[in-house]
Amino acid sequence: VRFFAEKGMDISGRVSRAVSDVPQLEQTEVIIALSAAAERVFPRKPAKTLCLRWSVPDPSRARGTTGEIRAQYDLAYRTLSSHIRDLVQAIHGNDPILTNEETS
Repeated sequence: VRFFAEKGMDISGRVSRAVSDVPQLEQTEVIIALSAAAERVFPRKPAKTLCLRWSVPDPSRARGTTGEIRAQYDLAYRTLSSHIRDLVQAIHGNDPILTNEETS
């Protein structure tokens, strides 16, 4: 919670949910699993659902000094932020390279 607060996000009221608790999962268009184990627990995906797997080491399992553990959280955060940004750009078609070429 403290890590995300430092990033400007308040997750104090959030709780983890089991996949079976996600409402209308069958209506989901994009499913992102962060490990092979997470992917295995998803029910059979609907025909028009895009399933992605982003292998990101779980920082909660990191061991070492406070600094080393913090570094694992930072790495996971940067990796996920980059993947999410890329996915949003791909969905919306906001590719900065194409946009700059089109305006030249």
